[in-house]
Amino acid sequence: MKKILLFTVCFMMCFCAFAQKKAEKTFPQSWEGIWKGDLQMFNRAGGVTSIPMELHIVPDSNNTWKWTIIYAPTGKPQDIRPYTLRVIDAKKGHYVTDENNSIVLDAFYVGGTFWSWFEVEGTRLLVMERLEGKNLIMEIVFSDAKVLNVTGGKDAETPPASSFEVKGAHKAVLKRSSK
Repeated sequence: MKKILLFTVCFMMCFCAFAQKKAEKTFPQSWEGIWKGDLQMFNRAGGVTSIPMELHIVPDSNNTWKWTIIYAPTGKPQDIRPYTLRVIDAKKGHYVTDENNSIVLDAFYVGGTFWSWFEVEGTRLLVMERLEGKNLIMEIVFSDAKVLNVTGGKDAETPPASSFEVKGAHKAVLKRSSK
């Protein structure tokens, strides 16, 4: 009787774990939808500018999603950025964001966060996107690409370390919309 009970409990635990795993969506499927909120843009002088923004993540075809960012500044036309997200190797968390203008940026899903780090026109950008509860958080830090300062490296035990000047940051807290 104990063996039957033990078997039943083990079977139910395995079945529940399998069912839960099956029900969980993975990135980017669990992010699909229309997300809306405000983008706050911070500068080092303490200034903050805020504009409405949207992120539309829509499945397009096998392993491809439309990843459209819409900025809607008051009194100005919308700035629509139609990107395409493609899977390179989901097991390794490797994706690319195709800007559909010959720029294709590598991105990586690591630790529940979607990361992209790139340089364009002398500016380095680190983009982090993650789900926190019911919100999608997007943060961008940008700096000059040129090294501001190099320290260390004076002996074999201490490697040189380069630092970069952070120029500003952006943050958006987006909520999933029904439309």
